[in-house]
Amino acid sequence: MERERTNWDMAKIGTDIKDLFFAEDVKDEKVIIDGKNKTTLRYFPWLFLPIALFNMVSQAVSQAGDAFWLSCLIIIYLIVLGLIGSMTDVIKRCQNATRALYLIEAPALLASILTGTVLDHHNVTMTFMVFLLAMPILILDIPWHVVLYQGFWSIVFIIFAKIFKNSEIFYVDLIHCVICYLCANLLTLIVLRSRLESISNYSKLLIANQTDEMTGLYNDTYFFYEAEKFLSQEHLYGQAYLFHYDFRGMRYFNKNCGFEDGDALLVEFAKCLKKVYPNDLVSRFGEDHFAVLCRNKDLESHRRLRAMMDQYFMDHYGKHLCYNEKNKNAQGLRIQLHCGVCKVTEDLDIMTICDHARIACHHIKEDSVDEIREYDHELSDQADTESYVLNNIDKAVENHYLKVYYQPVVRAMTGKLCSQEALSRWDDPELGFLAPYRFIPILEEHKQIYKVDLYAIEQVLKDFQTKEEAGIQLIPVSINLSRYDFIGRDMVQIISDLMDRYHRQRSLLEIEITESAYADSPEDMEVQIERFHKAGFQVWMDDFGSGYSSLNLLQDTNFDLIKLDMRFMRNFGEKNELIIGAMLSMANLMGVKTLAEGVEEEEQLNFLRNAGCQRIQGYYYDCPRPLDYIIEHKDQLPIEDLSDMDFYEQVSQFNLSDPFSYSQDSLVSGLISAVPCCISVWNDETEQLLLIRANDSFRKVQHDYTKIRYDFDQIGKNDDYIYRPADLTIENIRQTISNHNWESVCYPLGEKQLTVYIHDLAKNKDGHHALVFVTIISD
Repeated sequence: MERERTNWDMAKIGTDIKDLFFAEDVKDEKVIIDGKNKTTLRYFPWLFLPIALFNMVSQAVSQAGDAFWLSCLIIIYLIVLGLIGSMTDVIKRCQNATRALYLIEAPALLASILTGTVLDHHNVTMTFMVFLLAMPILILDIPWHVVLYQGFWSIVFIIFAKIFKNSEIFYVDLIHCVICYLCANLLTLIVLRSRLESISNYSKLLIANQTDEMTGLYNDTYFFYEAEKFLSQEHLYGQAYLFHYDFRGMRYFNKNCGFEDGDALLVEFAKCLKKVYPNDLVSRFGEDHFAVLCRNKDLESHRRLRAMMDQYFMDHYGKHLCYNEKNKNAQGLRIQLHCGVCKVTEDLDIMTICDHARIACHHIKEDSVDEIREYDHELSDQADTESYVLNNIDKAVENHYLKVYYQPVVRAMTGKLCSQEALSRWDDPELGFLAPYRFIPILEEHKQIYKVDLYAIEQVLKDFQTKEEAGIQLIPVSINLSRYDFIGRDMVQIISDLMDRYHRQRSLLEIEITESAYADSPEDMEVQIERFHKAGFQVWMDDFGSGYSSLNLLQDTNFDLIKLDMRFMRNFGEKNELIIGAMLSMANLMGVKTLAEGVEEEEQLNFLRNAGCQRIQGYYYDCPRPLDYIIEHKDQLPIEDLSDMDFYEQVSQFNLSDPFSYSQDSLVSGLISAVPCCISVWNDETEQLLLIRANDSFRKVQHDYTKIRYDFDQIGKNDDYIYRPADLTIENIRQTISNHNWESVCYPLGEKQLTVYIHDLAKNKDGHHALVFVTIISD
């Protein structure tokens, strides 16, 4: 045990001695050390001048003429150095002040040795000893460098003293030299270590204040400070460019890959930036925002940077970095690297230039092929609009420059108005009418959109009162909420309080949340959706099909209705019909209501009605209108009775293309779908059926085998399709209403046989049942 303790003590002592002589790597403190040695360079001649004068007086007294004149030269040398350092900027331009200090001291040391040995060998030398002791205080460097420097000149002095002095004087000088050398070493170890430690601590504090802790790049504050010097010293105005980098989809990446992977990605990107732009100024502005001040518009470096990051994603995740929206599939991660560029000019400060580059970066659209955009006049106008919107949104709310417009939502089956969507518009006294795309994205980006949405909700509640006074039957109004509405505020509670304040039922307000908002933060949004449901609100998914995982969202979410994105209605054709039909079928089977927006043509309407889409929204019926217009044209569209809403929901979502999927029992097991099918409402008192929906196969059967001719495009719009069925059919109708099973009845049809399958579907407020009729003709 004692031996181990002794070994440990010796090892510790060895380490301490090593630490004394060999300072830590001072590369990070090199600038500070060089700066302090530049200060020493300026004052060194004046500090040594009194010593040289004293030496000269001593030599004059001892009548050492040659030594006296050499000392005079040293004094002149020191005065010239002092004047040069004081009156010019030579020292400022010095690239290595530490090396310069060693070289400038050398003549003074050599002269002190020569005057005290060769030229004045009768006296004990003191001047060199003073110089030797002063060196650790004057030169700031790694201790062992100074020790070697002292040792070299001490050996030179001893050699000259041995040659030119008698033994008695030599031994006195030798003793003095050894004592001074040892004292100088002690001073070196104490003074230099202390100074270097102090500088190291200051440097670490300075670096911590100047750099980003995660990546080691400059932070934004120090970047702005260095950028001004970088541009002015190298005269780069008009040549340099500011590159602003931003990862689009970072939140999604963190959610799916974890925050550790997200941090690792940012660190890797910082390394790549330093490799690609080694001689330029690189900074991290926070989160996933980076800036590079380049000497020229080096787009090739940007391409190399992107290639390096793409390789990083392939190595770690086996997928490419996305180039644009179309690339967001199984082959690419849902994350993009965008870059905004702004030219550096003298008329703009660096902070404004950075802001312009950021604006250019943020205005790159997700579906754009380009990933890099330069700031131009168009973006300048957009920036002016952005500034105006942000500075005037509070005034717009206060002065009611914001307006609520209403677009009708129509029941596909009946053609009746079943709800409305509230849409915000901005009618500004200075800029005029601002379309939503001009102010909503700006407010979302700056998380100010809640001001518009809360204003719209309250205005909708006020408009309910105005509608009632105008004699308009109230129907639900849907309003779209942004994901940013939920940041920093309890939207569920706020909206619930507003409903209570205006004494309105929760069923009159329906909440819309976009698919992208849900996809960005599914766990958080699920919590909010559940809270809305508990508070009595229905929640819709807006823009369904516009995102990246629509089919998964159908099974994972708890939305009451999905709104098919209006892009499905563009270039409407057979492929669109297949996709929309499949989506409607899945939604209906899962009990999720459906609404198609962007409907403009009758062909689209008829397809959606037959495919089981319950609600329609689009210019086919009307565009968004202000409340005054709605009151003036209140009789334009018939309004659905709210008490029949559930009945119509069930009837309209029934898929006529796949009727037997609604309910399977032994009677219909194994029967194929896509057969003639219709839905009729049964009035048990009059024993009559009203045809309200039918598919194409049913139309063909009616045309080929019966004498009844229907204008099927008018089905559901009037009561022209009331008829009394045969007694056997009536009996089966009452049977299925009683047992809720499929019933069937057969009729001869010439040489063929007609089998009609009947099933109860829903009941309205008057007690009338909607019935499904499936017709099969066999030989």
